[in-house]
Amino acid sequence: MRSLDARWFAERATAAAWAEALVIQPAFEDVHAALDAGDWATCVDCCFETVLGACFVLAVLDGYNGAPVEADLLVRCLVDGSPAADLLGRLPHGHEARGEDAREAVAISGEALALVEAALPLRVERFRTPEGFFPGVRAAAGLEKLRTRLGLPGFGWRHFTT
Repeated sequence: MRSLDARWFAERATAAAWAEALVIQPAFEDVHAALDAGDWATCVDCCFETVLGACFVLAVLDGYNGAPVEADLLVRCLVDGSPAADLLGRLPHGHEARGEDAREAVAISGEALALVEAALPLRVERFRTPEGFFPGVRAAAGLEKLRTRLGLPGFGWRHFTT
């Protein structure tokens, strides 16, 4: 059994879980929509966003407080040797992508998701559902209460609203 520090959990793990829900989940859903539509270039581009999101989540778990800005995140990911950096390097280019490129990119983005799932101690439920129900709202309230009890400020939503 793995033990968790409550402050680390409230600060980093909850922020990473929200990042996974707000950055990775939508990108990965777009991956499959583009793949199903046969839009190979968009599929590969969405896979890039998924893997970059994995870099962001792993960086947040490691103490990164920045926003998911592409250039800053790419530099941090590569300099710090994130396990997702190798996945970024293996992604095919979206320009003039073919079906085999898209399928390869989907597999790589699946590897990125596996890295995140192995690292996260909790997961916020899917935000996009066919019924339009957003079960993450209750999770948000509970996680904010935990942060308050530990004397931490509220979650930094500004990263996801700008």
